[in-house]
Amino acid sequence: MKKIALLFCTLICVNILIAQPDFTIGSITYRVIDRVTSRTTVKVHDYNDSDSVSVIPSTVTYQGETYTVSSIGSYAFDSCTNLTSVIIPNSVTSIEHSAFYDCASLTSIIIPGSVTSIGYRAFQGCRNLTSITFSNGLNSIDYKAFLGCRSLTSITIPNSVTHIATSAFQNCNNLRTLYFNAVNCSNFVLDMRYLEYGEAPPFYNCPISTIYIGDNVQRIPAYFSYGIDSLTSITIPNSVGIIGEGAFQECSGLHSIVLPNSLPFIADNTFNGCTSLDSITIPNSVTSIGTAVFKGCTSLGSIIIPNTISSIENNAFENCSSLDSISIPNSVTNIGTAAFKGCAGLNFINLPDSITNIGNESFRNCSNLTSITIPGTVSSIGNNAFNNCSNLREVISLADIPPSLGSSCFSNISNDATVKVPCIRLQSYMSSSWTNYFSNIEGMCDGVDTIIYAYICPGGTYTENGFNVSVPGTYFDTLQTANNNDSIISLVLMMNQISTTTINATIYGGDVYNQNGFNVSLPGTYTDTLQNINGCDSIVTLILAWDNSKCVYITDSGNKLYLEITSDTMPRTVAVTSYSATSPDSLVIPSTVTYNGTTYSVTKINSSALGHSALLSAIVIPNSVTTIGDFAFWDSPNLTSVIMGDSVSNMGNNVFNKCISLRHVTLSNALTYIAESTFDRCSSLVNITIPPSIKEIKARVFNDCSSLDSIILPNVEVIGVEAFKNCTSLSYISYSDSTKKICKNAIYNTAYYNNLSNWMNNTLFANNYRYLIKANSDITGDYIIYDFVELIAECAFEDCNNPFNVTMPSFMKNIDDKVFYNCIGLESITLPDSLEYIGKSTFEGCINLDSISFPTNLYTFDDYAFKNCSSLTSVYLHHNIKCFGVNVFNYCNNLTTVYYNCKNANNIKDPRFGFSGSYPFRNCENLTTVIFGDSVSKVPNYAFSRVYSLKNVVFSNSIDTIGNSSFEETAIEDLVLSNSVKYIDLWGFYKCYDLKNITFGSSFNRMQSNSFLSSYNIETVTCKSMTPPLSVALYTYYSNPIVYVPCGRGNAYRNSWLNNFGTIVESDSIFILSVYSSDTTLGTVQVISDSCTSGIFQAIPKEGSRFVCWNDGNTDNPRTIVLNQDTTFIASFIQQYRVEVLSGNDTMGTVTGSGFFNPGSEVTISATPMEGYKFIGWNDGCMDNPRTIVVTGNSTFTANFTEKMKYTITVNSEDQTMGLVTGGGVFYEQTIISIVATPRTNYHFKEWSDGDTNKVRSIMVVCDSILIARFERNVSINNIDNLETLEFYPNPTSGIITFNHTDIQKVEVLDAMGKIVMLYENTHIIDLSKLSKGYYTMCITTSKGVTVRKVIRK
Repeated sequence: MKKIALLFCTLICVNILIAQPDFTIGSITYRVIDRVTSRTTVKVHDYNDSDSVSVIPSTVTYQGETYTVSSIGSYAFDSCTNLTSVIIPNSVTSIEHSAFYDCASLTSIIIPGSVTSIGYRAFQGCRNLTSITFSNGLNSIDYKAFLGCRSLTSITIPNSVTHIATSAFQNCNNLRTLYFNAVNCSNFVLDMRYLEYGEAPPFYNCPISTIYIGDNVQRIPAYFSYGIDSLTSITIPNSVGIIGEGAFQECSGLHSIVLPNSLPFIADNTFNGCTSLDSITIPNSVTSIGTAVFKGCTSLGSIIIPNTISSIENNAFENCSSLDSISIPNSVTNIGTAAFKGCAGLNFINLPDSITNIGNESFRNCSNLTSITIPGTVSSIGNNAFNNCSNLREVISLADIPPSLGSSCFSNISNDATVKVPCIRLQSYMSSSWTNYFSNIEGMCDGVDTIIYAYICPGGTYTENGFNVSVPGTYFDTLQTANNNDSIISLVLMMNQISTTTINATIYGGDVYNQNGFNVSLPGTYTDTLQNINGCDSIVTLILAWDNSKCVYITDSGNKLYLEITSDTMPRTVAVTSYSATSPDSLVIPSTVTYNGTTYSVTKINSSALGHSALLSAIVIPNSVTTIGDFAFWDSPNLTSVIMGDSVSNMGNNVFNKCISLRHVTLSNALTYIAESTFDRCSSLVNITIPPSIKEIKARVFNDCSSLDSIILPNVEVIGVEAFKNCTSLSYISYSDSTKKICKNAIYNTAYYNNLSNWMNNTLFANNYRYLIKANSDITGDYIIYDFVELIAECAFEDCNNPFNVTMPSFMKNIDDKVFYNCIGLESITLPDSLEYIGKSTFEGCINLDSISFPTNLYTFDDYAFKNCSSLTSVYLHHNIKCFGVNVFNYCNNLTTVYYNCKNANNIKDPRFGFSGSYPFRNCENLTTVIFGDSVSKVPNYAFSRVYSLKNVVFSNSIDTIGNSSFEETAIEDLVLSNSVKYIDLWGFYKCYDLKNITFGSSFNRMQSNSFLSSYNIETVTCKSMTPPLSVALYTYYSNPIVYVPCGRGNAYRNSWLNNFGTIVESDSIFILSVYSSDTTLGTVQVISDSCTSGIFQAIPKEGSRFVCWNDGNTDNPRTIVLNQDTTFIASFIQQYRVEVLSGNDTMGTVTGSGFFNPGSEVTISATPMEGYKFIGWNDGCMDNPRTIVVTGNSTFTANFTEKMKYTITVNSEDQTMGLVTGGGVFYEQTIISIVATPRTNYHFKEWSDGDTNKVRSIMVVCDSILIARFERNVSINNIDNLETLEFYPNPTSGIITFNHTDIQKVEVLDAMGKIVMLYENTHIIDLSKLSKGYYTMCITTSKGVTVRKVIRK
């Protein structure tokens, strides 16, 4: 508030004009990128929208110098409504964010091959853009780049694209065809958690009906077509090896899809919610079906699970209500929780002998299931496994030992359900928990009718069980058991036909086809006669071909490494695609392979290529390999060692995830980051060397590496979320001095985290106390973060609920995301002057933070920075603040006043954030007043949009533009625009239903037709401009307001659009006197008299406050003025008490600290005695000097002084032949004096008579004293073989130390961690003044090579 008062009091506006290196040629303005190092490079900076076609040249010449146009800058063509087409030259390499934002007339554009990146929102809102051509070379399409381009009908993504950000093509409402050729695009949406806050997959809400996947595409990214319900079918080529999680989730119109034979697994949620999918063929390459893969596929009637599948994960077929039968092969060993839950149409399922348990809820709500056979291998049936299978009448359990039953596993089945069990185990079942669910348990015993189903081959005879028949049919016989009981047997005999099968197969070059009884390695047609499982003939024809794009490499252990040719032109390259092992292997991947006489370099290991390799024990990756794909070695349980060549520069996610035996890894020096979950759950990993090239360790990289005990991070700048979480043995982390960000829970539950000795004052520190990792939630009171803290980790103070106040370090520039998230105990915080950035949700939920002062260097608030800070009542936004993220002050419900002085904050509508969430003051339900300062030239778009309580706005005379939707849906009643305002943009005051009176200033000349749309209740409009403002029309649905215009200008206005708006009335004088209070809680204002030519007004302070001045600096109160123009005055008040500080005798001493201060503030007062006098206390008995008082009311403090005593300080040398002294004399008491002992040549100072060892020392005079300096002769080093006689002084020291030997070659100073912090050579005097306080070790070496270590305290 003090800053605001000074602002309005002095009306000082300092404008620092920094010359921009801009120049204009034709309709384009260019900006030099760097005049010092890149004089020849410029970017397109602005366009004046004069032409419909813009041709951007590749070079421009200005003032005799030629520049290359290398980029199109941010907002360069923003809102150019006349622009229909642009020609971009090949010199341009990037299109920056918002470059063509809202170019509503732009119809087509070709992106040349030189462009590698398209920035966020670059073409958002280009609603007439019908075609865009991307050239090969483009790598990145950023966030919302083409959002809302509703005229696009088809696009082609080139094979070079590796990154398409969220919402890139969202809401392209006519986009129906997608040609997707990106070979390895991995950056769509990695996790559904990224879809919060309005983000979406790139093609969300696009009516795409046809997608063509290119033949070279290797990966379908996660959530690729999420929610595209118009997609009906798609074919995926065999080049695809990875289909990401949720790739086709919620594609409700998809009814068929062809999966490639190269697919190793079906990832989680791939077809979740595909309600129209009625059939799918799972290729034999698939080994597992992930979580919820077919969940909610309500039209899926049948599916064949190949015998390569080993695992059906949780919820895999949940709610597949049309699935009527399913056969599970013997290869399946695991059926996850709720795998077939809710399959209401399922009436038959066979469970293989390979499973040992039936998981929880596996068949719950399968209401059409009537019979189930439990294999003899099953030992347990989980909770609710068959609950609510209401028609289940027969359960056949073949297990000798009754399987254990979970809770409610057979609840709510048919009342007459019967269990049939092996006869000899009937008693066991009758004595088990099975009787809790079944009253009818029967033994399959002798004497009970038995039905035998049997097959014979053509010409065969069935001769078992007393039958001898060769014709299919039903036969009956009655036999006798050993107990002479009758046993009626019914035989149903069926004929198996001779089967003929044709197999079309391909093999890699050098491989052998050894399936189905064949063992051949050459292309051709082969025939064999086999026996099927019933013993009948089966004629198999094999048509074998070579796949010339692939080959096989036989390892030293005889195992097979499969590779595919990735380039058949120079340089010729191959990639490792898979691995087949029959014996344990320490695999050395070759750097080259030869196939058909041609040598290829091995440059890549594909995603999942060596995953699940149980026989792989070690691996060496050659220097030829540059890329390792996602999951390349994951879940290889016996892999213990990895050596990686230095050529690897790109390593994907989860590469070694779940390699539980991995102990030692050598990483490439070419890597710049370690991707997510790379070593997650590598529980045996003991040590790993992080190369200096690594700048970032991403999320969960070492999560659950429980054996990792130490790690050194030489140059790591960012440590990701949970990077080292649950590394329970990790006790030592050496951080980089360049670390910039430590994310949430990065070292949670490590040995370092759990060691209480690493916590100080309820706070966990790291890196010699430079990094603050976590504060205990119990902190309370005043909490000072000392200046040695350079970095505060994300969420460091999250959920601290006890009342506390924080002082931040003096030199900190950034406060990271969520540092004080949900700190309901935080009451106040002192921010340093150096602060530049406040991160996402940094203070979100700090409901007791009632005030905050922003330092002048601060320029960015990130998303939700102060969301729900419900105790804030006012904020002052200074001129340097430029960037507001999403909903910065959202739900600050007690915020009443905003003082807004931001000079260049035009990116409140920054295209990164989206219109639905970018309003900085949204839901501030009590914000009533906004006062603009003199630094503001434009009210940014959406600045106060939908602040429904906003009534009072004071516009400064610096404002010339009111932006798009700036005051949309506010409660303003009387709108008075300052004389400087010239223009109101679209929707500026849209739906301001309370608006009654409008005053346009003398400079106002233009508005948009919908600037006041739906503001129904306008009664009067005052226009001061001599020329009617320009507009097509003013749509308000008004009731004929009166329009006041200057004298003599009535006809001009009547001939304008305003004539149809209201009744035109000429006025002799339309000068407006406006008087406001800067803070109505401190004081009010009153207009005593107001005529056309003069006005009298006064400021009325409330109790406990005082009037300071008017906004022009005048202090008259009441005040009289002459009106000759519109005039606004603002009264500044402060709530203050007077503190008066007096000297008891001005000749003995002076005092400081008097002034007016806010109640509750802390004030420092001090007393300074004159020479020869001393301070003896304050009038209230307090002896503190200086002292801090809390202002509670008007107060007076008197300082008392008295004359000082004089004392003699005698300083002598014990032996003046050894050294001399200075500094003695007669001094006033409490004087600080310096005494010095100076040794002569070949001598050194030893100590003073009082034991002090400082050669130069300061003492306070308190009595007569005698101090004697003692000296000693130096010991020569020439006659000794060690340094036992070495001495140095002083110790402890504050700076300079001297050794008693001169023959010293080197001195190394080491900190507590053993790191060399200083090095001196060939000197016996060293300076430690720059070191921090603490203990250090000095390693001293003579020229003879003798070394000794000494400890010194600084």
